[in-house]
Amino acid sequence: MLRDVRLQQTLPSVMMDMMGIAPRRLSEGVYDGCGFNFHNCLPHGEYEQWSHPDDVPAYGVADSVEQFMSLYGEKLRASPHAYAVGFTTVKKSEQGAEGGWRWHKWGPYVGTKEPTAEYLHDEPEIEEVVTFSVVRRKEARP
Repeated sequence: MLRDVRLQQTLPSVMMDMMGIAPRRLSEGVYDGCGFNFHNCLPHGEYEQWSHPDDVPAYGVADSVEQFMSLYGEKLRASPHAYAVGFTTVKKSEQGAEGGWRWHKWGPYVGTKEPTAEYLHDEPEIEEVVTFSVVRRKEARP
C-alpha cells in the first residue's frame, strides 16, 4: 500500500535550501521535489530502500511521475507493506553544456523514449525525466 510518510529535514535547512530540496505531497505516499536522496527527507531508521516483489525497481528513472505510477502504482497500492515514492524532476534546460546529469548513475530507465547520449544535456528528444526512489517502512522484528 502507498502510505504517507513523515517528512523531515535530516540535513541542515541551509543545505536543503542550497540543494533545492522542498518535498511536496502529490498524493498518498507520493512526493516530488525530494532531491536525489529521498531517504534524507525521512526519519532516520524508519524506512529502507526496497524493491517490490512484483518487479517494481527500488530506484531509477522514468519519463514522468504519471508514467511511473501507471506502470507500478497498482502494485504498490495492492501490497500489504507500507511504501512511499519520492521523485525529483531533472530538466535538460537546467543542465550545463559540460557535465551534468547522466543516465547511468540513477538506476534503470523505465520510460518509453530512447536515450542516445550519456548526458541529458545532449539528448536530442528528451527534455526532462524524473528520478524515483521507492522506500518501505521497516517492520517491527519479533
